[in-house]
Amino acid sequence: MNEAEQAECRELQVKRDALLENKREHELKLLAIKNAIRTNGRMSGGTYQQYCSSQLSHVRALQFIDNQLRPLKARMKELNDADYNRRQGNGDAPLVVDAPSSLVAELSVLREHYQKFAADGTRISSMRQMAAEFALKLDGIIKRAINPPAP
Repeated sequence: MNEAEQAECRELQVKRDALLENKREHELKLLAIKNAIRTNGRMSGGTYQQYCSSQLSHVRALQFIDNQLRPLKARMKELNDADYNRRQGNGDAPLVVDAPSSLVAELSVLREHYQKFAADGTRISSMRQMAAEFALKLDGIIKRAINPPAP
């Protein structure tokens, strides 16, 4: 990748990370609402309606975030595919993999796995919470790897 494409990829990654963090917050709030509805037992109609409307607003926010993520992911895939094709086009030259970027890619895959785990409604809430916290820690490591602190 040339420098402009790398800069664009980093910019897209930053936007994507911000959207995913926002998405995670909405998912955790939805989880709290679902748990409150399950554990509160019988409640007044007004309270239940408040929970339902709050739940609906979080679901809509998640849909909006997903709609914003789709083009970002597509553009990132385009950039990565173009870079891969360029490197494969040089049949004589060996494929050189930049260790930090491959590490960041592996960490990103791991982070997405734990984000999906945290969003899985069939898991125990404490496990989902632990997965969400781990995904946040991975996110911090990835950000430091992409933008290392100045010496």
